[in-house]
Amino acid sequence: MLEGSASFRLHLVVTGSHLSKEFGLTINEIHADGLRVDQKIDIEISGQSSLEITKSIGKGVIAFADYFQRKKPDLVLVMGDRYEIVAVALAAFMANIPIVHISGGELSLGSKDDVLRHVITKLSSLHFVSAEEHRKRVIQLGEDPETIFDVGEPGLDDLHEIELLGKATLEGLVGRRLDREFFLMTFHPSGVSSLDERVENDVKPLLQSLDHFPDKLVLCCLPNSDVGGDAIKDDLLAYELANPERFHLYGSYGRAAFLSLASLSELVIGNSSSSLVEVPLLGVPSVDVGNRQRGRLRGLSVVHARNEKNDIVRAIKYATSETQKETAGKKISLYGDGYACEKIIATLERLELEKIRKHDFYDVDFMLPSLED
Repeated sequence: MLEGSASFRLHLVVTGSHLSKEFGLTINEIHADGLRVDQKIDIEISGQSSLEITKSIGKGVIAFADYFQRKKPDLVLVMGDRYEIVAVALAAFMANIPIVHISGGELSLGSKDDVLRHVITKLSSLHFVSAEEHRKRVIQLGEDPETIFDVGEPGLDDLHEIELLGKATLEGLVGRRLDREFFLMTFHPSGVSSLDERVENDVKPLLQSLDHFPDKLVLCCLPNSDVGGDAIKDDLLAYELANPERFHLYGSYGRAAFLSLASLSELVIGNSSSSLVEVPLLGVPSVDVGNRQRGRLRGLSVVHARNEKNDIVRAIKYATSETQKETAGKKISLYGDGYACEKIIATLERLELEKIRKHDFYDVDFMLPSLED
C-alpha cells in the first residue's frame, strides 16, 4: 500500500529469517506480492543460542548502518518486537533518521520480545498502536501523546485482502488429506533462559495433551529462531516420527496458507500471538498455552491454559465445545477493524517530515503509591 502512495518512495529491505531456507525462504512471498526488494541484508548466524543471536544483532547494526549511510532515508518504518528490528532501529537512531514504529505498547510478559518492543518504542519518533490500552502504555513510556495513533493491528488487514486457499490447494501444499477435523499448532520459544522460562519452552506437555485426542490430525509449524528453538524442534520431530499418521510438521507455506488452514481448522493451539490477534476474526476458537503471551489483550474466543498436560487437555475440551464454537463464531476482535494500513498511510501523508522527530521525554502526571501502603 505504501508503494502505491504518491507521497512516498518505498525502499524495502528484507532481513532475518525471511532469507533462511530453514524457515521457508519467505522472501519469495514478498516477490509473489509484486513488491520490489531494494536490498537483502543477511544477518543470520548459525545457531539459536543467546550468544549467536546477540552476534546477529551486532551484525545487523553494522549492515544497516552502512545501508542508511548510502541511502539516507527520510524515515525508517519498522514493526513489532523482533531482535532483528532492534538492530534496524539502533542503526537508524544513531544515524538521526526518524523511526516510525508499528505495534508498540503491547505486552507479552513471557517473552524477551516484550522488553525489545519497549526498546524500539524508546528509539522511535512516531507510534502506530493496535489498541487504546497500548496507546496509554506508550505514553507511560514517556512518549508524547500527539505522536501516538491508535489504528488497530495491521496483521488483520490481510483478512480483507488475501484470497483464502481452497482445501484442495492446501492438501497439495501440506501433502495430507484434510478429510477429518484438524488442529493447527504453533509453539515458539520464549527467548529467555531463566528456570521459569525453561519450563515455558517445554513443548512436551502440549504434545502429551494431544495424545488424549488421537482422532485429530495436527498440523504444526516449526518454531522461530529465538533461543530455545532448536530443542523444541527436536521434540517436535521426535513426536512426528512416533505419530506419522496424525502429526505433520512443516516450515512455512506462506501467510495466505496459514490463514486458510486456520480458517478450516477446528482449533488453533500454541503460544503464538496469531491465536489472540488474527484467529478470532476467522471465527475459530483458540487455546493459548503458557505465559509467552501473558499481558496481551485476550478475547472471549481464546482459552488460556497453563503449560501443563492436564490443564491443556481441559482447555482443548472447552475450546472445542459447542458453546465456545458459538462464541468464536461471533468474530469479535480487540485489535481493530482490519484497516490499519489505510490509517497509517493517511496519517503519514498529512504529517510534516520536520515534525516527525524524537521528542523530549513526556512526563505522566500520576500519583505514586505510598511506601507505607
